[in-house]
Formats: sequence, C-alpha cells, structure tokens
Amino acid sequence: LAPPDAASSSSSSGGADPVPVLGAKKKVALGTQPIGLSPFRNNGVACVFVAGDRPTVIYSSGGKILYANVNVGDMSWACPFHSELFPDCLALASEGSLLIGTL
Repeated sequence: LAPPDAASSSSSSGGADPVPVLGAKKKVALGTQPIGLSPFRNNGVACVFVAGDRPTVIYSSGGKILYANVNVGDMSWACPFHSELFPDCLALASEGSLLIGTL
C-alpha cells in the first residue's frame, strides 16, 4: 500500500498495475499484548498475519480492508510455507508448538 502520489505515478508508468491506496483511518483492537506482523500471499492476494494473543489475518477485498480471526491460540510467529506435501501453506509457531495449515 502506498500514499496517493505513488499510485498516480505508478499508473502513468506505462502498463504497470495500479498501487492500492489506503483510505479513511480505522482503529481495530487486535488483543492486549504486543503483536508481530508477517506478510504472505493467499491465492495471489496480499495478506498480513497478525501474531499475538488474538491472531488475525488482514487482507483487502472489494476495496475494503478485512480482518479474519484465526482460531489457533496465542501464536508468536508466522511465515509462508510451501513443500510438495504442504503446498501454499502458512507455518505458525508459538513458544511450544508449530502448526502448518491453510487459510
């Protein structure tokens, strides 16, 4: 996501995809503890996994920013994970566990 001037310069650069632009400011509570942010792609869509005491996935659809709760408990870290047995997955870790799954 970029400021409006970056979007206008991107669209005039000859065929480049337009850069998404943030609109109105919004505040959302994502738990009471510090959070970690991990970008990843899900079916080609840019997403952000919010690790903390209320794990959440943030993504954009139809010009709106959406928040999806992830029911996996208190997770501290996340990263994209891809292998032959687990294609297009997300690896989630806490201090005592590792989960591999899809959204």
